[in-house]
Amino acid sequence: METNPVPPTTIFREVLERKDIDALMLATGERWTPYIGAEAARLGKHMYYEKPLSLTVEEAKAVRGAVQRYGTVFQFGTQQRSSVYFRTACELVRNGKIGQLQKVVIGCSALASAFRSREAGRTASGL
Repeated sequence: METNPVPPTTIFREVLERKDIDALMLATGERWTPYIGAEAARLGKHMYYEKPLSLTVEEAKAVRGAVQRYGTVFQFGTQQRSSVYFRTACELVRNGKIGQLQKVVIGCSALASAFRSREAGRTASGL
């Protein structure tokens, strides 16, 4: 099988327009990924997405709509949640093996400061 490597580029449209590329692995920032994904679907490219998919639910729905409309294959990466280490940690917490859960802290860099100012001091029992 002959391969044609894709040279590094900062212009994603060059990659999308190539007829010899059937599938993409998207690992861009959440501001670009929805647009690139919808364009890739429109051009018949199959996709594997790394997190994050988008900034808003509407953007994620637009990608889903494009994938459905153009019949492309789409997979979203959640390796961390699938790893044996993550699953073991969840089982330890759920089964009380590390003690009583006192507080849950969730990190989301895009919303962190707004969340902190609005929800300061909230504990797991107050969720």
